[in-house]
Amino acid sequence: RLLRSAADHGNPDAMCELGVCLLWGRGVRTNLVEATALWREAADKGSVEAPGHLALEDLDYHRSVDPALIDAAMARWRERAAQSHADAQFNLGNCFGYGVGVDKDEAEAVQWYRRSADQGCVMAQSMLGCCYDTGTGVAEDVGEAARLYRLAADQGDPRAHANLGGFHEAGLEGVAKDPAEAVRLYRLSADHGDSGGQYFLGQCYKNGFGVEKDLTEAKRLLTLSAEAGLTEARELLAQIA
Repeated sequence: RLLRSAADHGNPDAMCELGVCLLWGRGVRTNLVEATALWREAADKGSVEAPGHLALEDLDYHRSVDPALIDAAMARWRERAAQSHADAQFNLGNCFGYGVGVDKDEAEAVQWYRRSADQGCVMAQSMLGCCYDTGTGVAEDVGEAARLYRLAADQGDPRAHANLGGFHEAGLEGVAKDPAEAVRLYRLSADHGDSGGQYFLGQCYKNGFGVEKDLTEAKRLLTLSAEAGLTEARELLAQIA
């Protein structure tokens, strides 16, 4: 509430931090559109970090923004990361992972995610889990991915809920196939506004996986996901329209 109040009163640092909360669903429903709007306003008001967040989430902005603004954001994050600030370490991981302000280096991204995750940063735990899940910047390790997803999910991370739900849907290494648990996790993610969770839960209703088949509910969930920009949701909607 204090953060929202400060942002509503035009504090650019509060706007920037609230944008991060909205991106990751930290204490609020996920809302990338509002997050982006807040970062743009914060950048206009002189926030050092907002251009960095925008560049990570908006490719067009990254292509057009003055590189000096990205350099300034990275300098701030490097300074704070050197002081063991977990969120700054996570932000640097994203920069290396996506090639924002630096050459893309997925192995270096993993190192920054690990430093942040070891301090309990839920975003870093979730992203590091994705790296192990997909073998990005590190050798693929489904068991380690599941462990990290659980850590993040236990802290309420909606992306981790969706990813761990996928493990239970497929019955991957060390994770029992459990349709009911998959649906429960997808629902936690979807109810938090995560487009991935909405998409996967929509699939479950479309196919009758872990729930009774319900095309009306499937369409509702897929529409929410598509409106948030998920291409796969738009494609699946077209199949059942």
